[in-house]
Amino acid sequence: MGIRQDEDRLFVEWRQAVEARGDAPFVPDGVVCERTWRSQRTKLLFALKEPNTAWTREPVDIRTYAARHPGANTWNNIARWTASATALRGEPPPWDQLKNMNKGRRQAALQKIAAINLKKAGGGPRAEEDSIREAVVVDRERIVQQIGLYEPNRRLIIICCGTFAWLSDVLGLDETRSTSRGIRYGTVATGANVMEFWHPQCRFPARLLCYAFADAVREIMLH
Repeated sequence: MGIRQDEDRLFVEWRQAVEARGDAPFVPDGVVCERTWRSQRTKLLFALKEPNTAWTREPVDIRTYAARHPGANTWNNIARWTASATALRGEPPPWDQLKNMNKGRRQAALQKIAAINLKKAGGGPRAEEDSIREAVVVDRERIVQQIGLYEPNRRLIIICCGTFAWLSDVLGLDETRSTSRGIRYGTVATGANVMEFWHPQCRFPARLLCYAFADAVREIMLH
């Protein structure tokens, strides 16, 4: 059975629980392209807060949305970050190659990743911290189960995009350290690294975030 089937099986009960709480719509997420994901030497799992579904009335699945229709700043920046960190043994591409991510390059980068939201119910353009905190408390075991589908070993980096405190608690991350440039991270019992980083829509210059990301990923994986 593939990762997509395992995700969908987990989401059946999860969707029921979310809808029973009066939260809707439930938004599936996870690995964008299983074949590409499995081929990556270093696997990048982005842990976001909640999906923004205010712009549509149609059902949304992050896995297919990211693969086919990414256009928002969130996915543009995640694509840049992924492209910048791909060549761990060499220098990241120059900014001129990353600044303007056309559709093809963006999709190619996003097919390498997995992306999850800690809160699976759709929200608006601004995350509601209290509702996310409540969802993490209620769904913490399901979050652990989902991350477990992605073989959380030494080759996996979980990038916490504004979610480090919540996910550190969920995964039992007791000790952290910092890269030489001050990016905080830790290693869970399975060997996966959990890295603190900014949300892709934060108001920092995109080029600074991009190369800070590449620098941190390279150092963590070579540690």
